[in-house]
Amino acid sequence: MKCSNHARSSVVVVPPAGQSMSETIAQTGKDLGMLLSVPFRGGELDRAFLESDGCHRNEKGAALFTEGLGADLRDQLRANLIPSMRDSSLSSRGGR
Repeated sequence: MKCSNHARSSVVVVPPAGQSMSETIAQTGKDLGMLLSVPFRGGELDRAFLESDGCHRNEKGAALFTEGLGADLRDQLRANLIPSMRDSSLSSRGGR
C-alpha cells in the first residue's frame, strides 16, 4: 500500500552522520524521489553539542536538532505536501 494511493506522504528524518554518509543518504533519497529532512549534515554540530561518546547529542545538541527539524519540516510541508494535498482536494471536488 503506497502513501500516494491515500493522499498521504511521508518525510524521512535523517539524523546527523559522518559528512560522506549524510551526503550519500541525501542524494539517494533525492534519486528515489523521497522527501528527506536533513536538519544538520555530518560535522555541523561540534563537540560542544555531543555527549562524550562523540556520536549522540547532549541536551543542547538535542534542542538544536529539534529546532532545526521543526523548521525543516515546516519548509517541507510548504514546498511539497500542502500544494499536493490542495491539488488532490480540488481534483476530488471537480477541479475548482
